[in-house]
Amino acid sequence: MQISVLARGLLLLAVLLAGCQTTPFQRTAGFIAPDDQVAFSADQGAGTWKGRDLEVQFNYSPKQRDNFSGVVQLGSNIVYNFSSLRDFQLSVFFVDTSGKILGNQAVVTNRGNFDPIPFRTQLIVPPNTTAIAFSYQGTALSSGNDDGGGLTSFWHYPVHR
Repeated sequence: MQISVLARGLLLLAVLLAGCQTTPFQRTAGFIAPDDQVAFSADQGAGTWKGRDLEVQFNYSPKQRDNFSGVVQLGSNIVYNFSSLRDFQLSVFFVDTSGKILGNQAVVTNRGNFDPIPFRTQLIVPPNTTAIAFSYQGTALSSGNDDGGGLTSFWHYPVHR
């Protein structure tokens, strides 16, 4: 009887973990407006994207294992008004010529101070990608603790339905 309970528990765990997996070409319904797109070549390239709260400088070199690298610099509206960063995440959307989203991938997560956030990762680019767009979310604290005082959330989500 214990083997049966153990087997059921393992099966349930396997099903739950399978649901948590993501695919590199995860599709997202919607589109990205041209103003949020950065031209992207699967051959090689570099660029800069500036959002309301930050700037991303990036390099793409497909022949390297960690082919996508760069730095995130948080803007003065965050850096000068808050003392610590909590739960920051930057992601990239892959876009075709019509603005349709082909997939997305997380690039970097961070917490702590507001120093520039370097990243280096392996980007898996879906076929027909002609542009990318960045999405970010984070929380900044002015008090340095989690009591809720001086807490702000900031984000940019470029997907339109």
